[in-house]
Amino acid sequence: RASAPSGSARAGARRLPMEPPPRSRPMEPPSRSGREAPWGLLAGVLRARYARALEELDSIWPHNHRRRELAALPHEALAPPEEMRESGGALPRVRAGDVTEEEFSSRYSRPRKPVMLLDAAEGWRALLTWSSQEELLAHYGDVPFKITERGPCSNGSRLELPLSLYVQHAEAVGADSPFYIFERDLDGPRRPLLDDFDLPPRLFRDDLYDVSEHTRAFLPKHRYYVIGVERTGSNLHVDPCCTSAWNTLLCGLKRWVLFPPGGSEAYRARIGAAPEGTETGEQAPAYWWLDVLPGLKSSGAADALGMVECVQRPGETIFVPGGWWHAVLNIGFTAAVTQNLLPPSALAWAWPELAAEWPDFAPGFALLLRELRPDVELPAAARAAAEALAGGGGDRSAAEAEAAAARRIEAFVPAWLDAPLPRFGPPGALQREAELCDVAQGLLARGHAALSRGGDHAEAAQWYGQALALLDGAGTVGPASGNLEAELRAGRAGCRLELGLFAEALLDCEAVVREVPARLAFAAAGVQANACRYQALALLGLG
Repeated sequence: RASAPSGSARAGARRLPMEPPPRSRPMEPPSRSGREAPWGLLAGVLRARYARALEELDSIWPHNHRRRELAALPHEALAPPEEMRESGGALPRVRAGDVTEEEFSSRYSRPRKPVMLLDAAEGWRALLTWSSQEELLAHYGDVPFKITERGPCSNGSRLELPLSLYVQHAEAVGADSPFYIFERDLDGPRRPLLDDFDLPPRLFRDDLYDVSEHTRAFLPKHRYYVIGVERTGSNLHVDPCCTSAWNTLLCGLKRWVLFPPGGSEAYRARIGAAPEGTETGEQAPAYWWLDVLPGLKSSGAADALGMVECVQRPGETIFVPGGWWHAVLNIGFTAAVTQNLLPPSALAWAWPELAAEWPDFAPGFALLLRELRPDVELPAAARAAAEALAGGGGDRSAAEAEAAAARRIEAFVPAWLDAPLPRFGPPGALQREAELCDVAQGLLARGHAALSRGGDHAEAAQWYGQALALLDGAGTVGPASGNLEAELRAGRAGCRLELGLFAEALLDCEAVVREVPARLAFAAAGVQANACRYQALALLGLG
């Protein structure tokens, strides 16, 4: 059962367990009574084979609702103005063949200036095989792609559809915010697609996270196929782990808007980004373009904020420097390939954030760069961190330095994890709980990594279990640990379902649905709804 609705929710219609928390304008799921699901007209073997995946996709409200019936709008409502479509907009446009790597670094990467490159993909076979929806489906329509991950906890359990069925489903549903493919697993049935590319483009081949397998593990999935139908896109965001990004479009049109770096809540509010800590994926990307952008332009705020608006056309590659806010709206069917990277020229501005946000990673990273990439100029603070980790031993071999750095980077779980943890009360409890949550978060990340590497549900369940044992043994009571416990239990329940352990999965689901809600904060309410779905699947599995 869903928990009791709030006062504002009681005034509305009956709410289903899968509905997101109430907002200022309640979002009611469409009634399924008396009619078939919108994908019900899909026919053939594919529909029968993927019926369960289609049913699960149909239950994910943010990508199924037609709250504002955007599909009924004329094409011009979301398309860029004709003059921008022809000119490409205000972003500088440069031929990649006309600049060297050094020139690109000094002109764009180091000063953090976005740019559109016109021939970075020259010679790619994908310019033909990915040149339209028809061509792409003719070549790869039967290849499965990840449409989403099960539940808001993103535990790595994938929902896949063949590309042709994804397009049919999205067009049949007609949602305001259709599912958007971000496929980060380029192996398996998708490995032959790599033959269509020469990745990465020449100007983006130096990524500092490639210095070692240990640093690559910090951001393991960094290259994506990005495929979407009309009205798909991404809301305003900054790319992770201090990375910049390049994105090459192969068919369709992309509208881009970019804002210079800025992290305050006031800045977020001015550009119309979601508050920090909230989930951006539930808002239809098109709403920002319809509701926020016109006001920014008419008020003069767009110019005052340094906003850049542009259109990306097939064959063009956009470079988005680290820290820049950006949002994308796809016009028609689009297919692209994109990658995040940390270029050497970005280290000067990236280091302070790396050191502040990831203190267990940054010193080891600096030491590896010092030993393995002596050509890279380290900021003074990074050199000091490397020296401190090396213990001042300048004659240490590169292998010894790498081993020391690797040990530091892999120390996501502090040494005191294995020590007995006393139960704690009110004095200092919040600080202690924050430390415990940091450790549990590291274990959660290891579980996610096990799923990302090869779908090892047994290993992932073990990591989630260790984190839960840590939290349970310490007697944590705050909302932060409540959110984390809910995510861990939902993640382990998903793994146990995949392993056929239905009774065990049911126990985890019941803990989320019945025990954790008293400590849940708003951001984790969706995890509770996800557990309800897992609970139903576990009961079905038990007969």
